[in-house]
Order: sequence, then C-alpha cells, then structure tokens
Amino acid sequence: MSRARDWLELGRVSNLPTVWSNVVHGMSVGLFVAVVLPVEKEHGQIPPVTVDELGRMLDQGFMLLLGISLLYVGGMVLNDACDAAEDGKQRPSRPIPSGRVPRRAAAVAAIVLLGAGWACTLVYAVPVPFWAGVLGLAIVGYNLLHRWWPIGFVLMAACRGLVVWTAASAIGFGMGYDDDLLRVAGSAVAVACYTLAVTLIAWGEALPTMKQLSKWVGVMIALMPILDAVFLWQFGMLPMAAFCIGCAALSLAGQRWIAGS
Repeated sequence: MSRARDWLELGRVSNLPTVWSNVVHGMSVGLFVAVVLPVEKEHGQIPPVTVDELGRMLDQGFMLLLGISLLYVGGMVLNDACDAAEDGKQRPSRPIPSGRVPRRAAAVAAIVLLGAGWACTLVYAVPVPFWAGVLGLAIVGYNLLHRWWPIGFVLMAACRGLVVWTAASAIGFGMGYDDDLLRVAGSAVAVACYTLAVTLIAWGEALPTMKQLSKWVGVMIALMPILDAVFLWQFGMLPMAAFCIGCAALSLAGQRWIAGS
C-alpha cells in the first residue's frame, strides 16, 4: 500500500479533479459555441442545455478525460524525475530523493503515461490528437526547460490553457463566427492566467514576502475549478458548473492525503 501511495504522491493525483474540471470547462464551451450559440443566433434566445447534449458530452468525453488525466500524471512524474537532484537538496522527503521510487523507473513510467495519454485521443477527429500532441510537447518542454524562468512560466500556463482548448476541439466547435473563437480562447486564456499567477507564487516561495502565501499553493490549485464553474455559470450551463465545484471539493479532500504541490 505504501508503494502505491508513493506513486500517487509522485503523480500529484489529488490535483486530478482540477484537470477533470478543466476538461469539462473546455467541452462545455465547445458545446456552447457548436450547439447553443447557433440556436441563439437563429431564434434570438439562448436555449437550455438538453439531456441529449449532456449525453453527447458524456459519450465523447470519457477517452478525452482519461487521456488528459494520463498526460497530467505523466507530466508530474516526469517533473520529479527531472528535478531529482534539486529535490534531494530542498525536498528530500519526495519519493525519488528519499529512495522510495527509483528515478529511472519514474522516467520510464512518465514516458509510458504520456504516450498512453496521447494515444487515448486518437479515437477523436483530427484536431484533437493534434492539440493533445501540442499539450504533450508543452508538458515535456516545461519539465526540460522550466529552470529558465520566463520559459517555465509560459509553458506551465500554456499547459492548462491547452487542456481547455483541446477539450473544446473534441466537442466539435466549428468556429463559424468570430465570437466562437473568442469564447473558447477566452476560457483557455483565463485558466492559463490563473495558472500563471499560482506558478509565480509557488516559484517565489524563497522570497520573504511570498513565503507565507506560497503555503497556500496547493489550495489555490484545488480551487481552480471554481474559475471553471464561474465561466460555465455565465454560459448558463449549471450542471457542468456544479460538477466543477464538486471537483474543487474533491481536490481539497484529496490533498489531506496526498500533497497537491
């Protein structure tokens, strides 16, 4: 059991509900611009989301949810494999420097998880595997280059933004209108900016003025789904917004067992 917990800690699995929330956010926005907006433009009012449309999201969303979850966990494992030397000095209790998980095994697992995550998206039409591939490259790029702080900030933010964008592309939004693109991009950029703010706080933990705030990084990550919920509430997609709020609660609960940062 302790061995399994070591791997769960390595993958920061307590943060996984925030990834699910980002995916639902993206798919919901994709559904909004693909189905709801065209009806509004034709009839002059926004229709409620139907049970059939919710079913469509569930049918099309499972493999995407699984794939992006694997990409996230693979990225977290790769992060610890790349940072093993530094963690040995600053965070010796982490699974790799403490000897609980071999570094080579972590690196192999990360490659397998990333590859499996991308492979899950091959069941979708062409744009989805492409954007999932871009997301995978951004994850690998972040882990290899994040010590160059400007690049690290941009890539970390881009990873979360790409989750929303990839999920939106899975639902088949056509971007037939300019505001379709702006709505999807706005959601992705908002999530990216939130991630950027949390990353800045996390990286500033060595500064006296930021040290107290950095203790709340895990909570800030867990509360990211609230941002997703706000967007979906604004679009009138209340069931999806409620799901996102549940993801925040689940992540906060999970962090009592597995640290979120």
